Amino acid sequence: MNADLFLIDENIAILQSYYEIFDILKKLLCNCHRCMRFYLLKDKNVIKFDQPVANAPEETDFEANRIANEDEIDIDEVKENLLLKKNLVFGQMINFVNYFAELGGFDAIIDVLRQGSEGEDTKLPLELVSIMTSPFKNCLHIFSPTFSKFFVTAVKEIVFSRIRNMSEKEIKEIDKEVVSRVLGDMKEFLSLHYSEAETSELVESN
Repeated sequence: MNADLFLIDENIAILQSYYEIFDILKKLLCNCHRCMRFYLLKDKNVIKFDQPVANAPEETDFEANRIANEDEIDIDEVKENLLLKKNLVFGQMINFVNYFAELGGFDAIIDVLRQGSEGEDTKLPLELVSIMTSPFKNCLHIFSPTFSKFFVTAVKEIVFSRIRNMSEKEIKEIDKEVVSRVLGDMKEFLSLHYSEAETSELVESN
């Protein structure tokens, strides 16, 4: 695709913006070891929201857990925690998720995925599915069970329907590595609600 098409086509401009928007969201939600410094040094306590979708596992004084000096941050430990998905609960991260929900962010993702799965001329590129779901892979310990069920189930149904109903033309043209990557990312996303066995079965059956 011509890299300058976004200058003349509004739809392509919108699609191009997704990459940047969701990259920022990934960094906000503990998917980058460099950005973890913000939480480790300047974390905040949880703010009360009317309809929270994320909560701290228990009453926690996140501000008291701040690291006083940047030199005390063990970057190797941070990288290990990201790899193993442990110690990734921060008050300000919970606040970001709840504010994103309050603004309608999760509903918007579902709407875009649904609309992008209908009609041959309006389908989202398949790789955008991964880009729109991967920021939340470290939210396992903060999403409420009710919300994770709603969000994961809704996305699952849309994405798997999208894959099952790919046209012959799309199947011939698409990079098979993209399909494998999307399914791999979906497996990780599904683990926000389903067990490992259930996740594997869902991915293999689709």
